[in-house]
Amino acid sequence: MTITHAYDSSSRWSFGKSSRSSSQLIILPSAKMRTKTSARHSRARATAVAPVLMTSDVPATEREGTALAETQSDRLGVSILNSTARLTHWDMEFQNWEKGVDQGQKRESSSGVGSTLRNTRNTVQMLVKVISARGVTSMVDLPCGDWNWMSKAITQFPHVKYTGMDLSPTLIARNAKKFPSYDFVVHDIVMDMLPKEVDLVLNRDMLFHVPPSQGLKALRNIAASGSHYLLSTTFPNSKNEKVVAEASDGGAIWYPINLNGHPFNLPPALSMYAESEGQGKSMGLWDLRDPQLRAAVGLLGDGTTGLNAQAAALHYTALKQLALFLIFAVLLALFLIFAVSRRQCRRRAVQAQIFAKARPRIFRRGRYPCL
Repeated sequence: MTITHAYDSSSRWSFGKSSRSSSQLIILPSAKMRTKTSARHSRARATAVAPVLMTSDVPATEREGTALAETQSDRLGVSILNSTARLTHWDMEFQNWEKGVDQGQKRESSSGVGSTLRNTRNTVQMLVKVISARGVTSMVDLPCGDWNWMSKAITQFPHVKYTGMDLSPTLIARNAKKFPSYDFVVHDIVMDMLPKEVDLVLNRDMLFHVPPSQGLKALRNIAASGSHYLLSTTFPNSKNEKVVAEASDGGAIWYPINLNGHPFNLPPALSMYAESEGQGKSMGLWDLRDPQLRAAVGLLGDGTTGLNAQAAALHYTALKQLALFLIFAVLLALFLIFAVSRRQCRRRAVQAQIFAKARPRIFRRGRYPCL
């Protein structure tokens, strides 16, 4: 059993339906959060709701040509979720569930209805298929949540080296104590690259809890680790437009994410598996080494991240200009050498002709090719 600190959103949090119109995106900005003690956590207060633009309200010309979409959420007016607010939200979500103070009802899992045994039946069957078909021997589960369903499923993969990762330190400490045979790591995938290379990264019910730009960062950090496959939640028929933030503390949002749609633009999945919950929710399997996927998340072929892509492009342009300058300088130098040599040759030849008039037998024209 290992606990290390180094991940994102605690996972499958279930949101209720919004009473707002689906054509309007709303966001609750983060309140000031204090994280030193649980008592201080409870002092957080939500701020006012502010309407902002939908993706469909942004001109098409503005949406085109943004493969990285680094500022997609900013342009839509979505507040970038503060890492402290996300940590506080998911840690308190778990603590309240563990204490039984959980939205006025007792839930089977702190991760929400998406992590009940009933709603993960297809998920377990899908994992068995993927692990067997792809020869998986190592796996990272992020976010691992409270292990409600994985604790029942993991016994089917005794040969797989499993590591569970989550944003909540309280949840990770509880999992490590309750399941000492497995490794659990505190890690924020939005902020940091995945610390290890594995055969399979399971990223279930997480990306739709953060704005698209942060979702892209998480995908980029996963792909940059060199891991082979990604199994992640997606809604194939969604347009990534109906985004509604409902966490009153500003620590999470929810929307039906489509990883094939803008701004993620991932290539078609190798396989698509329907989840037990229905409503179009699926799990897609992608090859993280696919050049098209790496380009979509902002990774160049040499591993340079999208955050440094502009600097890399400028560096390449500067090297190209330097190479052209050196080629021009070499050609100019060769021309000058030729011109000077030809001039000197003519001068010697003229002198030789003068000498030849006096001694014609000694003068040889072939020795002066410049004539």
